[in-house]
Order: sequence, then structure tokens, then C-alpha cells
Amino acid sequence: MLILLVFKVWQQQQHSQAEIVETTRRSTHTLLSEQMRLNGESQVQQLAEALVNPLYFFDLEEIGSLARNTLRISGVDYVLVYDTEGRILHDGSGDIASFGMRMDDALADAVISADSLHTESSSSLLDVSAPILIGDERLGGVRIGYTTALMQRAEQDALDALEAR
Repeated sequence: MLILLVFKVWQQQQHSQAEIVETTRRSTHTLLSEQMRLNGESQVQQLAEALVNPLYFFDLEEIGSLARNTLRISGVDYVLVYDTEGRILHDGSGDIASFGMRMDDALADAVISADSLHTESSSSLLDVSAPILIGDERLGGVRIGYTTALMQRAEQDALDALEAR
């Protein structure tokens, strides 16, 4: 009888711990995803503002410098500066191999037509874009892709630490 009681208590404790871990996992994921989204949106807006003059004067050297600096940020997978038709003006590379090519991925049409900040996410990528405007005139836009691998690693590290306790 005592063994059965101890077993039931142990079983309830294991169930409670599993619930705590799952609740923490969901909360951590939500918090880190939201933080990543806010940081991405802030970076894209800052870059869009910095690109106004270089894009207006079609200064590919300055556009490239800004794109390359952004590519150096941890977690940034790609940077695309594009014109009003969605043609790539710069991707941060030295030779701009994609220059003049129209963005044609699944998100491209929504990104190109967005009148304001546009954010899409999947399990492996956060795609944030913003139009580049001078007054009411649209010059083009900028798009940054962030890998979620760093966020997932931080999430897993937090869960591992919790489970270890």
C-alpha cells in the first residue's frame, strides 16, 4: 500500500514537471519569437531610412556598403534592396550576381506590393521588409531574412537548463 502511494506521488510529480517544461517551452518560444520579430522590424526600418538617399541617387556603392554591413549581423541570412518592380538592385555581394533579377520566391509579390512594414515567418526563417520612400514616392524596398537557428538554440538551451534543475 505504501509503495503504491509513493508511486502515485512520484507519477503526479513527473506529470507536473512535464507540464511545467511544456508551459515554459511555449512561453520561451513566444517571447523569443516576438523579440526576434521586433528586432528585425527595427533593423529593417533603420536600413530603409538609411537607404533613401543612396537609392534616390542610385549610389550602388553606398547601397552595397549598407547591405554588407547588415549581412554581418548575427542571424542575418540575406539582404535584398529592390526597385519598385521588385528587381534586385543589391544583395550585399561584391559582384551583385542577382542585379536586375526580379524576386520570384513565394513571398515576393506580397513584399513588393506592401505599403508598409511586412513580416512573414516560418519555422526556419523570419522575412522582414519595408518600402523605401521619399515623401510619398516609393523608390523601392529592402528585405532582410533572419535565420531562426539562433533563436531555436537559445530556446533549447533554456529548456535544457530547466530540465537539468
